Amino acid sequence: MNRQQQKQLEQQRKTWNQYSGGWKKWDELLMTIMRPVSDRFIEILQLKGNEHILDVASGTGEPGLTLSTLLPEGRVTGSDLSENMVEIAIEHTKQRGIINYQSEVCDASNMPFENNFFDHVICRFGIMFFPDIEGSLREMTRELKPGGKLIVTVWAGPELNPFLTLLAKTVIEKLKLPKPPSDAPGLFRCAQPGLTNQLIIDAGLDNVTESNIIGEATFDSAKQYWEVFSDVAGPIMQALNNVPQEVVADVKETVLSKAGNLIRDGKMYAGWEAILTTGIKK
Repeated sequence: MNRQQQKQLEQQRKTWNQYSGGWKKWDELLMTIMRPVSDRFIEILQLKGNEHILDVASGTGEPGLTLSTLLPEGRVTGSDLSENMVEIAIEHTKQRGIINYQSEVCDASNMPFENNFFDHVICRFGIMFFPDIEGSLREMTRELKPGGKLIVTVWAGPELNPFLTLLAKTVIEKLKLPKPPSDAPGLFRCAQPGLTNQLIIDAGLDNVTESNIIGEATFDSAKQYWEVFSDVAGPIMQALNNVPQEVVADVKETVLSKAGNLIRDGKMYAGWEAILTTGIKK
């Protein structure tokens, strides 16, 4: 990892720690939104019940926590850059009485696990944020047992994800922010079809396949949408930290107006689409 990537990593650690409370607050809602992805993971893994699975960039614990309940003779290890996120995941194990889940604080490109250690490795909406994405995928491959599956998901293009772009696009437009480099860590870094596929092939995996998952996020109101993203969208909301309050108010008013167009039968619905890629280690 070069100096720039190290700087990005430390900034990410700070941001995720800072916004971890929001993820804890809205955990149930956010995990419900992303459940179709977790369900697809379970379908692909075809668990026997005795596997040891690594969940990279595990955040507050899902989907690893759910997977651990399907492994009566197995276990799940989570890993995340944020100490606060790992603490929340461990809190969830205690609340749910889960005893076969543990979590480690570490960078995805330098994890403390042995070669050929895990039966499967998963990463839900994580790799697009990794400063050293190639190194991180090689690290996951190193830890994967021969015959094991690596499954990752990333967000598809912004035009397919109003769930995410409603706020992000408004902030960029109102603040006249420059477009980030296409290879910079961010929500849509891996949105190009086939990109993650090639990255996983380059990491040394075989039988690589790619498919899409379509879902819809439900919020009680446009106001709740704003509250949720204000609490969890660290990189986006940080852009508003150093601007006048009237600008923040203008962004909020615009987001609420756009979100109001997505109201049906008293609820707000915002679509999303993800790309799921799977590879197998020889």
